Amino acid sequence: MKMGKKIGKEKRRNGRIFIYIGSFLIIFFIAVVVNGGSDKLSFKDLLICLFTGLGSFVLGIWLIFGWKKQLLKKDPKILFKEKQHYENIEFENEYVIISKEYVSFKLAPDHIFKRDEVLNMFYTKFRVRGNCFYILEVKTVRTDDQLTIDPDRFNIKDLIKGHVLDKQLEILGSACPYACIGKYDPGYVEHMRKMWREAQQAKLENMPDAKDVIHMSNGIG
Repeated sequence: MKMGKKIGKEKRRNGRIFIYIGSFLIIFFIAVVVNGGSDKLSFKDLLICLFTGLGSFVLGIWLIFGWKKQLLKKDPKILFKEKQHYENIEFENEYVIISKEYVSFKLAPDHIFKRDEVLNMFYTKFRVRGNCFYILEVKTVRTDDQLTIDPDRFNIKDLIKGHVLDKQLEILGSACPYACIGKYDPGYVEHMRKMWREAQQAKLENMPDAKDVIHMSNGIG
């Protein structure tokens, strides 16, 4: 799958980096111990070096081989959603994808939202040690989701022009019939979630029970 390949490539790249770092630290520890220690490093420093190396190595292995399991644990239907999403694309630009049933942000490909379940979509800007980031928040009938977006992954010309995120939110919002775009509206979100839960409950109450289904399939009743 397109998304799976993209995420897998990124996870494997990060995994290899951690393995390289871990391997270097472990080899360094072994070399120092074999050569009788170091005047500049205490036994505690060597242990920290060893355990940091082992931790990095294990994390690298997990990133390479465990990323798909983590993805499925977070959203068991993600591969089905991905297939439906990428096989039925109706609109696509540098940042967003809109398909017949779903919308997604290209900078966070493991987040795919059903168009008629999105209720609220907005972003907040924050700085960490001088670096600027954006948190894209998506409220659906089922859950809250947060996507951290690094502006370095945007086209810098678009950022200089400004309003690039606003434009992408507007595009996504136009595809989501029940979405409030641009600012957090907790009252609207809770009201719509309540209506959705009531609708789901009504569907369950109107479903025939197992015995009725068996009788109907056998032509009885």
